[in-house]
Amino acid sequence: MQTVVSFFDESERIATEIYGVGGLFGSNHATSILELRWRDLLDRYQIEYYKSSELSAGEGQFKKFRDDPGAKERRRFSDREREFFRKVKTDFTDALVQSRGLTAIGAVVLVADYERFIASGEPGASLLSRPHYIATSLCLYEAGRQIAMENERLPEEDKGVVYPIFDSHEVYGWHIQNDFPEFCKKNPNESRYLANPVFESEREWIGLQPADAIVFEFAKYLENKIEHPHVPPRAPLQRMADANMLSHCYLVDYHVLQVLAREQIPSPTVARGDELFSSPEFPEPA
Repeated sequence: MQTVVSFFDESERIATEIYGVGGLFGSNHATSILELRWRDLLDRYQIEYYKSSELSAGEGQFKKFRDDPGAKERRRFSDREREFFRKVKTDFTDALVQSRGLTAIGAVVLVADYERFIASGEPGASLLSRPHYIATSLCLYEAGRQIAMENERLPEEDKGVVYPIFDSHEVYGWHIQNDFPEFCKKNPNESRYLANPVFESEREWIGLQPADAIVFEFAKYLENKIEHPHVPPRAPLQRMADANMLSHCYLVDYHVLQVLAREQIPSPTVARGDELFSSPEFPEPA
């Protein structure tokens, strides 16, 4: 059996009420190369970890690169800061897209639709899990579906097993682990080659940091589709598409929640949402 490692993190856009879980999976060899390249960049910039939201705001690990790191109030980036942070993002995106053999997947939930549906009283609404569980289950489902399809054409000794690693979460982690046997029961084919999910620290498991970068772009992509529908995909996401990394990210809106709720009666199964995007949506590289 081959080891296939998957890393997943979460991202939340509070203003537009978007919640996503996403990340990547690939062979142990492919993820190890990515981790080595990522560590080199952490050493180069002398930061302990990379987090996209902190880079975007110039906070956390990136506050020391501001023109005035001690400033109390929020300030717009200067031209120098903007150029520097763009280079940092480009360098880490390079490490991600140049590490071959990786696949990016995810699921995003429109939280306002979720809350509206829960309050609607529609059949099954009271049985739905929280957005984190829905999005996490869809990621597990998609990773399991893809490895099951890949294994169909391989001899038994070459089949892969996906080991899902999530960023640690005090509230939801144990729920996901406790409910995983039920997930497997409801999704026997998609869970056939899935190991039990574990929750680890992003500082110890470096692969969780590129997972954070991926799901940040997924959530930002949906936010832009809502607020600025004519704006093209941001450079990091487009570069992932050009590198043939992007597989699927699923959108869980009101309609999909209705489908999920109906499937809770009488025997729930995890159903994929509508596609937020799939790789064919993006233009081929020139």
